[in-house]
Amino acid sequence: ETLVGRLRPLLDKAGLDDVLQRVKGREMPWPEDRTARHQEFNALLARRDQEEMLLMLRCIYARRRSLKKAGKHLPGMDDDDYRRGRLTNHKVYGVGHAILAGDGLLNYAMEYSKEKMHSRWVAYRYDSKLKAQVTSRSDEWGVEPFYNNNKTYQIATGFFGGYNRGHLVGSAERLYSHEANVQTFYMSNMSPMNGNFNSIYWGEIETLVRNWGRNCGAGDTLYVVKGGTLDSLLTTTTVKNTLGETVQMAVPKYYYIAVLSLSSEGKAKAIGFWIEHKDFKDSSLSNLKKIRQAAACTIDELEERTGIDFFCNVPDCIENIVEARYTRSSWPGL
Repeated sequence: ETLVGRLRPLLDKAGLDDVLQRVKGREMPWPEDRTARHQEFNALLARRDQEEMLLMLRCIYARRRSLKKAGKHLPGMDDDDYRRGRLTNHKVYGVGHAILAGDGLLNYAMEYSKEKMHSRWVAYRYDSKLKAQVTSRSDEWGVEPFYNNNKTYQIATGFFGGYNRGHLVGSAERLYSHEANVQTFYMSNMSPMNGNFNSIYWGEIETLVRNWGRNCGAGDTLYVVKGGTLDSLLTTTTVKNTLGETVQMAVPKYYYIAVLSLSSEGKAKAIGFWIEHKDFKDSSLSNLKKIRQAAACTIDELEERTGIDFFCNVPDCIENIVEARYTRSSWPGL
């Protein structure tokens, strides 16, 4: 995504065709060591050389092809011919130009607070490609590569002082490729959670949202934003960065999920969840149902509590309606 973002303002179609011709027949090797790979690729991005960046893009695609042969498919584009009634860009213009136009598969995005050593939010989506389950949990815990050159903010892979290392983007939510699953084990995607809260009460709501995502049909999209309240903390916990220094990591008092569903016919609906970070001490089915229904709220309510403008790119005529209410019966399993 960083690579595509750097290339997009530098090249129009004619410029892309010209550079593609100049790099024809040239190759860039894939560094197998992850740390060395990130260092080399980051240095390349900093130089902003068009030919190098296209070679890097070609290298990534070659790697994807080799992963596919090994059963670890990392797709660059969803396979839908149509999205919301219109031909997708990769069908009209081809995969290469569609990726440069911003249609590439984004595993997830986040905003990270260096002061709190914790993400403010994570965002991802489900569609007919991203909902796929073709790999399994990798358990490849790793540091956030974005901070390879600033290790003060790079949390080491140790434990969180009595708390679970709770995924925000769940491992079970990114099974469409091995590499996508590995990225969910970056420490920047972790939140210190009470064990029972993580595995039972929060996990119950996560499973509900995941089921909605896995039921996406061709052309459907489910957008998800998750996070913990960094302005309202339960406490902090002591962790170490990759320099071996002791740092304090935020432990949120509340967690939230915002969900927006857009169907292939253009129908929209949205729902939020807001839940206190604690062990509710009753995991009976009746109480789990009571907890998830009590946690459900409108997106407007969630925005008031978090100060975040969710789904701001949705046209106001749709956003103002779907964020103001939700209907329990339209969300299966709630």
